[in-house]
Amino acid sequence: MRKPALLIALALLVGILLPAPLPATADPALAGAVAGNLVSPNGANMFLIGANYVGGPDRSWTMWQDGLFDPALLEKDFLKARAAGLNSLRLFVRQPLPAEVAAGRWGKLDTVVALAEKQGINLILTLYDYREDDLAMAAAIGATIAKHYAGKGIILAYDLKNEPHYQDLAISQYPGSPPPLQTDSLIKSYGEQMSQADADAWRAGDGAAQIPARFSPHDAYIYANNYRIYLRFLKEAGDWMTARNYEGSVLDFIASPDSARWRPLLDVLNQTLAAWLKPQIDAIRSADKDHLITVGYSDPVLAGLPANNALGAVSIHRFPNVGAKALRVAFDLLNDMRAAFPDKPMLLEEFGYPNDSSDPALTALYEAATMLHLMSQGWAGGAKWSLYDLAKGWDARENSFGLYRADGSPKPIALVLGAIGEYSRMGTHPAGKLSVEAEPSGPGIRYVYSAPDAIFAAGLSYADPGGRLSFEAAESTQVFVFWPKGNVISIAATGPARVRLNLAALLGFKSAGDLALQKTDGAAIPFEKQGESISFSPEGGQIYQLRIGSRAVNPRIEIVWPQDGKPVAEAKLANISGYLFYNGKGAVICQDQSPNVRLWRALNNGVEEEVAVGKRRSVSAQGLAFSAWDFDGVDVSAARDPRNKYYFRLSVDGLPGHGNIWSHGDDARTYLPAPDVPAGIAPAAPQQVDGRIEIVWPHDNLPVDKATKANVSTYLFQRGTLQSVPADWSPTVRLWRALNSGQEEEVAVGRKVMKKAGDVSFPAWEFDNIDVSAAANPVNKYYFRVTVDGIDSHSNIWSHGADARTYFPNKDVPTGVAECR
Repeated sequence: MRKPALLIALALLVGILLPAPLPATADPALAGAVAGNLVSPNGANMFLIGANYVGGPDRSWTMWQDGLFDPALLEKDFLKARAAGLNSLRLFVRQPLPAEVAAGRWGKLDTVVALAEKQGINLILTLYDYREDDLAMAAAIGATIAKHYAGKGIILAYDLKNEPHYQDLAISQYPGSPPPLQTDSLIKSYGEQMSQADADAWRAGDGAAQIPARFSPHDAYIYANNYRIYLRFLKEAGDWMTARNYEGSVLDFIASPDSARWRPLLDVLNQTLAAWLKPQIDAIRSADKDHLITVGYSDPVLAGLPANNALGAVSIHRFPNVGAKALRVAFDLLNDMRAAFPDKPMLLEEFGYPNDSSDPALTALYEAATMLHLMSQGWAGGAKWSLYDLAKGWDARENSFGLYRADGSPKPIALVLGAIGEYSRMGTHPAGKLSVEAEPSGPGIRYVYSAPDAIFAAGLSYADPGGRLSFEAAESTQVFVFWPKGNVISIAATGPARVRLNLAALLGFKSAGDLALQKTDGAAIPFEKQGESISFSPEGGQIYQLRIGSRAVNPRIEIVWPQDGKPVAEAKLANISGYLFYNGKGAVICQDQSPNVRLWRALNNGVEEEVAVGKRRSVSAQGLAFSAWDFDGVDVSAARDPRNKYYFRLSVDGLPGHGNIWSHGDDARTYLPAPDVPAGIAPAAPQQVDGRIEIVWPHDNLPVDKATKANVSTYLFQRGTLQSVPADWSPTVRLWRALNSGQEEEVAVGRKVMKKAGDVSFPAWEFDNIDVSAAANPVNKYYFRVTVDGIDSHSNIWSHGADARTYFPNKDVPTGVAECR
C-alpha cells in the first residue's frame, strides 16, 4: 500500500503536467527513419515515451465493441497519457473493427485518430493480434487501413502483428509456393525426428492444438519434424546461455561459432520470415509509400533475423523479473538488437513490471532505468505495458502492469515518465551514460544517468563526481535535474529529499544574476545559497524551476559556408561558425567559460527549431585568443529551391541576450503567406508558445522600397499547434528587429486586440508604426521575431527587404576578451 502523501503528490504532479489539448491541424509530413534514428517531419530526432492502450479499465480489450466505444472516455484517457509525459500510444485493431473497416465503416477508428490529433499523441496501430492464418486476408485489412490514412501524420507506424512466433510462420497460408519452413528442407539437413505414423499419433494427441485441420498428413509430418528441430535449437541456445551465467543473449549464441550447425535452420527461418513479411508490407506499400512499418516481436530469435531489414523500424517486447541481474540480461539483449540493426530505429514496444506482488515504487526504479537505457543507447523510445491496470484479464499479475491503477490514480512511474517527458519535450538532447547497480540489501537498484544537460539518479543518496548534484533521502528516491535551456534548471523527485546543486559545475560557468526557485505554478520556494551552490527540499510529485539571471551575451553568426564551396542552389550541407560577445561586438567572453551554444533554424515562415549544439574551438585574431563555436554539416538542402529560405540564429544556455539573424537562400524575402487560422482555443495559459508573425504591412500599401513605416501583427499558439492562447491571457509580447547582420533590438511591446476566424475568437498582438525606412535601400533588410515574457517561447522569423539575402559580411574582430570571474 502506497503512502497517502505520495498518492497526493503524484496526483498533484499529474495535474501540473497536464498540457492543454492540441487542435486538429492540417496533416504534417510523416515521421521517418534516418541513420538509425526516428526523425520528426522537421528533421529532429524523436524519442517516444509511450504506453500500450487496450481501453479503459472497465472495457479492457473490448473498447471497439458497440455499446462500449465511448469517445468521451477515450479523450480522458488520452489526456491522462499526456499528463504522464507520454507522446505516443500503441493501439490494437481488434474485432469488430476489422469487419467494420472492411465494410467501409470508419467512424470508430476515425474518431480515435482525430482525438490523437487533438491531444498530440502519436499512434502506433497494431493491425492484428489474433490468429489469422491467411496472409492475404491480413494483408487486405492492412492495405485498407493504410489507404484510408495515407499521409496522416499522427499515425507514426503500422505494426503488422503483435508477437508473431514460430507457429505463425509454420502454419500461415502463403501466396505462391510454400516457404522453406513448410517443406522437408530441414529434415534433409537434420534427419527425421518423427515418422509419419508417430506424427499422425502426435497430431491426434498433444499436437492437436498446433496443427491446423487443413494440413494434410504429409504437411503434419513436415510440421512435426521441423518443430522438433526448432525445439532442439532452443534447448541448445538456452544451455549455452545458462553455462555462461547469462553473460550473453540468444543473439550472441547465434553469432558465435557454437551455433554453426544451426545455420540451415536459421536460414530457413529467415527465408520464411521474409515470405511472411513480404505480402503484408507490399499490400501497405501499394496504398501508402511513406508510413513506417514494424512488427511487435516478443521472440528475440525472430526479431534478430536479417529479414527484418525490410521493415522501417524494428520492435521488441521485454518483461524481465525484478532484480539487477535480470535487468542486465535484458539490457544485453537490447544492445545486441541495436547492433544487429544499426540503421533502423529501434523500439521497445512493450516493457514493464507487474505490481501484484511488487511495490510500484520499486518497479518504477526498474522502468525508469529501462527508459534511460534506451536513451543512452540511441533507441527511438519505449512503450510501457500498459496505460491502465486491467479490471478484467488473464490473472492478477497480467492485470497489474499499468501506469495508472484501475481507479485512475497514478503510480510512481507516472511521475518518472512525466519528468522524462518534460525533458524530452525540450528538444533533441545529447546521449548520456547510464550506470546501474544493485542496492546492497533488498531488491532495489541504484542508477545514474548523466548527460551534458541532465542528471537523473536513484538511491538513498547520491554525490556526482563532478560536484554538480548531491542528495540525501530517508527512502530510495529518484531525482531528476535537467537544464537544456541553461538559464532554467528543472528539478523533480519521487519523494522527499535534500537536494544540493553546484551551479558553476552544472552550467560550466559562474552565474552572475539573481536566482529564483519556483513551482510550475509560479509559487516562490525558499532555498539556501552558499557560494555557487543552492540547497532545498523538494516535495515528491512536483517539478521545480530554478531561474538564473545572468550577464547578457550577444551570440553572433559569423559565417554560413556551404560545404565543398557549392553555390546555395546546389549545396545540401553547410558549416556555421559563431562568436559570443559581451556588449554588442566588443569583448568576447572569457575562454574559461564553455556554455552550450545552440543553433536555431526556421524554414520560410515556420517556427524556429533547434538543430545543433556547437563545438567549441580556440581561434586567434589581432593578437587575441578566444573561442568560436562551430556547427558542421547543417542541412540546408531545402534552400536549393529558390522559393525556400532558412533563417539562423544562436542562443546561449544560462546567458540571456540577443544576437544577429542570418538568412540563407537564393531569394530570402518572406513571400506573404496566408495568415494562420486558429483551430481552437487552449483552455489555460500554456507554458510553451509559438509566436507567429502573420503580416508586416507597409503603410499606405507602399512597396518595400518606398515605405517608411509598417504595422506588424502576430498570433500566439500552444507549442507545435494552431491552438490559440486564451482570450483572457495578456502576457507581454515584444517585437525584435535586426538590420542586416546587426544585433537584434527590441522595438515595441505589442497591443492586444481580438480577432475572429470562423467561430473562433482569439487574441492577437499588434505593433504599429514600426520604422522600416532602411529597407528602401535594396542592400538593407530587416529581420523580425517576437518573444513572450516569462515563458518558453519561439517564433518564426520574418524578413523585410527588396533583397533579403545575407551577403557575406566581413567576420567580426573582437576588441578584447572579457575578464574571467
